[in-house]
Amino acid sequence: MNKTVIIIPEDGNFKRGFGKATIKILEEGKDDRENYRQIYCQLPQVPEILRYYQEWQDKYKTLLESSRDEDSRGIIRTIRPRFSIPEYIAKCDQSLDLLRNDLNHWLRTTKQQLEQILDLNSQDEIQVVVQTHEITSESTKNILHKLPWHCWDLFIDDCFGDVALSFPASEQIAAAVVTDQNSNSQRPKRVKILCILGDSGKGIDVEADRRLLRKIPGAYCVFLRQPTLEELESFLNKSWDILFFAGHSDVQEDGKTGLLKINSEESLDIQTIRETMERAIDKGMKLAIFNSCNGLGLARQLADLDIAQIIVWREPVPDQVAQEFLKYFLGFFTTDLSLYRSVQQARIKLQSYIKNNKNKLPKVSWLPVIHHNLAKESITWKQLRQLPDIDIDSKKASPRETLLKRVEKFW
Repeated sequence: MNKTVIIIPEDGNFKRGFGKATIKILEEGKDDRENYRQIYCQLPQVPEILRYYQEWQDKYKTLLESSRDEDSRGIIRTIRPRFSIPEYIAKCDQSLDLLRNDLNHWLRTTKQQLEQILDLNSQDEIQVVVQTHEITSESTKNILHKLPWHCWDLFIDDCFGDVALSFPASEQIAAAVVTDQNSNSQRPKRVKILCILGDSGKGIDVEADRRLLRKIPGAYCVFLRQPTLEELESFLNKSWDILFFAGHSDVQEDGKTGLLKINSEESLDIQTIRETMERAIDKGMKLAIFNSCNGLGLARQLADLDIAQIIVWREPVPDQVAQEFLKYFLGFFTTDLSLYRSVQQARIKLQSYIKNNKNKLPKVSWLPVIHHNLAKESITWKQLRQLPDIDIDSKKASPRETLLKRVEKFW
């Protein structure tokens, strides 16, 4: 049984504390009014958490700016390094360890209360959502969004999936009830993915993302290479299940506005195509994936448009790391793990990848994050394909799917 734990901090900040946090617990398949539990936990002051995050962020950005081997998917700034890269990676990781320890200390009381009431068994999957709509300070809200919540030692138990953010205050909490959307269909649906390959600039390889997306079983991918704004809007007016972007992106200082470098000349603010995006979501777009830097501003803008789920990177990301995460995530998600579990498992694989590249990459597997609109059901690949309740791997491709794949291969 899936359970969703929603944590809603009261307005406050790290220096004076957040007072109490409201925690709501919802079980799958039951009406929220009859199976809705709510508790309150104290979130005390913890000024060090802000300092540790800023220390990590400063070290990480200096490391990226100084490394010529690992270009990131954000604004390219390269300077000549004046220090040993492996030593600075170690310093960066030490700052992350301090941040993680302080996060666990801060959430210790909350953990104790949750452990008493969750009543876990091996078949459960616990999805945790942090909802920040009661926080009035934008700077405090931004730090809450950027914390490595999945490092909380509450999640040592295998029952826990990943942690998502939820930006707006949802009008209702949707129980994740699995429904057979097309039980009478003669063939499964192909998942339609609009893939935008934006300006790659120097040092990043968006073609690697394209090669990964092309291999997705049961998907129909359309690739737009460095489209103009007019071309992008034209394609968005069609019906899509998933929007994917790879390339350069960044966020403005307010933390609320994201920019996509869709081609070498144009940077797109989602607000520019707000009405087009609203129509795309109304036509069935359920998931947006931005495999690019500093995606929280993009997620906050799209969240206002009522899309179900979004995956972004919290900070700049090395190109090689972005590719590896996408490969792992697609592998898990298309075998019908939940979106939460797919991100979690991709994160674990990415941790191993970074460990195997010791002294070359800092610990950044915590940077991808989900936004979940709590008024919408969490999606699965099976639901997108409208498959009956069978193993996806056992479903052979139809002759039509085989032909379409051959066409896509040479397109």
